[in-house]
Amino acid sequence: MFDNFKRLLQGQASQVMIGALLDLVLPESCSACYRPQKGSLCEDCLSEIPVEPRKGPPIPLVDETFVLAPYTEGLQRILRDIKFREMSLLADRFGDYLANQLSEPPVINADLWTVVPLYKTRERYRGFNQVTNLFQPLINKFGLPQDQSILSRVKATPRLFQWNRSERVQLMESAFETNRSLNNSHVVLLDDILTSGTTVQTCAKSFRDQGASRVTVITLTYKGELA
Repeated sequence: MFDNFKRLLQGQASQVMIGALLDLVLPESCSACYRPQKGSLCEDCLSEIPVEPRKGPPIPLVDETFVLAPYTEGLQRILRDIKFREMSLLADRFGDYLANQLSEPPVINADLWTVVPLYKTRERYRGFNQVTNLFQPLINKFGLPQDQSILSRVKATPRLFQWNRSERVQLMESAFETNRSLNNSHVVLLDDILTSGTTVQTCAKSFRDQGASRVTVITLTYKGELA
């Protein structure tokens, strides 16, 4: 497993290096359609990513899940550029678009909003947590109560796509730590992409261990079919 993890990290580093080289040799273009233009996203592509909150799949220890946008090809490219080309300004721009499309938050009267954190070395390497950048405009727009330091990622974990669900649960065990009591609190957890739900399930367990009575997950998009 260690060798697989090492190869995976090397692959991620290669994607970041390739992205940096492309930034040097290619003209500025839209991250979704690649057409040359000033700015990281064109209005045509933004209009093709509808923001319509829908109920997401059931996840153990999570009371409800909301998915904000479909997993379109354009959105896949945007998220790939944010992560592997370290484009924090692109995350900010799409976060503004996301907030502007919502007339109200998917959840009202929650006690606390927070994001899925990165492990400290990964965030230091990338320079930002893309989930924070994507959702901060929404939090600011509606004046939502937030605490981005309450949840910490205390264990480095690989990307989970090549493991089955039971292996993912084992890899993620005790990966997150909540640093204060959440007695009878309703916590909203924000993430960018939902796949199997193992990561947010592990976060939810950490909240429950500190007394949270309700956990809602809001994800930008979902790699799967919604009912």
